[in-house]
Amino acid sequence: MEADWKPVLQLVHVTDLHVKHITANPAHALTGRGRWLARKAQRLVEKWDVANWNEGTQGHFPSAPESFRRFLVEWRRRDPLWRDAPIWLVDTGDRTAFGDAASLQEGARYLSLWQQALGNCPLRSLYGNHDAWPGTLPLLLPDQIDAQRRWISATDGWSPVDWLRTPLSVPLPGGQNAIELFALDSVCRHSLGNTRAIGELDPGAVEALVARMRISSRSGVGGLRILAMHHPLAFPWERHEVRQAGVLATMRLKNDERMTAVLRNDSNDPPDFGPLMHLVLSGHTHLSHPASGLSGDVTSIHQGGLAPTQLQLVGGSLMLNKSRRAARGSQDSDTVEDRSLADFVPATVNAVRCQAQILQFMACAAEPEHLLMLRTPVLSVDGSRYEAGEPDGTKLVMSSP
Repeated sequence: MEADWKPVLQLVHVTDLHVKHITANPAHALTGRGRWLARKAQRLVEKWDVANWNEGTQGHFPSAPESFRRFLVEWRRRDPLWRDAPIWLVDTGDRTAFGDAASLQEGARYLSLWQQALGNCPLRSLYGNHDAWPGTLPLLLPDQIDAQRRWISATDGWSPVDWLRTPLSVPLPGGQNAIELFALDSVCRHSLGNTRAIGELDPGAVEALVARMRISSRSGVGGLRILAMHHPLAFPWERHEVRQAGVLATMRLKNDERMTAVLRNDSNDPPDFGPLMHLVLSGHTHLSHPASGLSGDVTSIHQGGLAPTQLQLVGGSLMLNKSRRAARGSQDSDTVEDRSLADFVPATVNAVRCQAQILQFMACAAEPEHLLMLRTPVLSVDGSRYEAGEPDGTKLVMSSP
């Protein structure tokens, strides 16, 4: 590493914890005959893994939270070069399997433990589509979806609007640029769409993000802008890679092409500002993307409709105990045939079940328009022990003030 690249920030990205408290049960919220019928249906669904039900409802490996905490403690002390660099802990959603209160509280406790392991660093957390479940499958209690959403939106730290008002920010050498972190809520409001894991962005929230960028433009703020959201901008990464059958594909973000155009800033609003966001962090798919071995320059990395200076990093699930079927698919190959998607082979960082990623950003006075980003995958087979994988990196292009 060249001596003039200086550490400026470490970002620990976790996603899809799928915490499942011992009391959590998808039929628990029901009563009487409805509960009996739901339990009967649940047994059949679980037995035959209907629509990959077990993929996101198995819960977390019990030993994983403490194992990951130990990894973070060791990570902090291992490299003196990064000892004084700021750290952010970022969680991009699906803290729980069913959205029940006990699991939400347990997940919050785990995040707090990891935050302490990182020296009580700043924490930002989003909710995901599973957190919006009213303690059970949304289709079973559709009338409680809105109440659940209002409740989780009011939970401390879970409002993307707060991220917008007070984004995390780290100044870069020279004082003119900064790294800033924003967020958008991508959770679908409707029970059917939520059940099918489809995401959508609220137009009002998108406009609020654009308005915030206008303020930054007028203030002459430059640097690197990071956006966190639960759903990736596109899954799969190209529209032709999934069999549509005349309906919206499962797991996909609605209007993803239009939203990608907004983040590219195709309308030039704010003018001469460049892309609204340079780096997008998400989860949701339980797959990490792109593969290890990033190109040395972000402009050489092609990702669907993103601009040449934009990059999307999708984190794998941190401690999800996948169904036998899903786990077998991830271990044997990089395909996701078990998701019934046609012609889609995603690039994964590693084929193990449990993953996180640590992003380290470095600045250099000789290249004020670039940041060097090193990405290190954090890997575990079953949550009993986490280890650092092989790092890779790329130069990110920043916006000028």
